[in-house]
Amino acid sequence: ICVVSLGLVGLSITYFAFQGQGAKIADILIGFGAGASSIALFARVGGGIYTKGA
Repeated sequence: ICVVSLGLVGLSITYFAFQGQGAKIADILIGFGAGASSIALFARVGGGIYTKGA
């Protein structure tokens, strides 16, 4: 729940920071979401590798 909350807070801050950009805000939010998803994927995969090695 904490990770989802931090993601929503990050999206909200990004949205309000770039609110005057018009159509460009969609590209910014898509990039933010893709980056967050890839980091979550690598954290999950990396955590599995380190857990098995211990």
